[in-house]
Amino acid sequence: MKPMCEQPPPTPDDPQVITNHAIQPPQGQASHVAVTHRAYEAVQYDFYIPTLIWELPSVKRFIERLDAIDPGATRFEGLTGVWRGDREGTSVYRKILRRDQFDPDRTRSALQEAVGQLMADLCASPAFAQDTVMFTETPIKVMLSAHREVHPPGR
Repeated sequence: MKPMCEQPPPTPDDPQVITNHAIQPPQGQASHVAVTHRAYEAVQYDFYIPTLIWELPSVKRFIERLDAIDPGATRFEGLTGVWRGDREGTSVYRKILRRDQFDPDRTRSALQEAVGQLMADLCASPAFAQDTVMFTETPIKVMLSAHREVHPPGR
């Protein structure tokens, strides 16, 4: 049976663990699924963006620049940030990049360039100009679990 989710082969720095689990449908015989669990070192980047500016074209271009580095991210909406004692609606845009595929120093430089361009773009309108933009860079270990294969009943 072909794996349901293709993954690169394990390496000494990126071992995998396989667990097997029963699938019990409401009717019929149980089958089993094999799940591959892998861990890898990564860097998590969180960009804090006020809700006031989120829909602006300059912010959309900024997000496009981030996604050009590597597609995929998570947006956390409806948060409240406190900046200099004032509360403001905030979204956090989170990207996670594998350490073995992206050098953190080079990535940081690219991100600083993108943030600088965002700030320059926002300066075109005094109502939306930001005197500060914050992002964080955090080393993390990612745990990724994926279906490996499904075994029909009796196997």
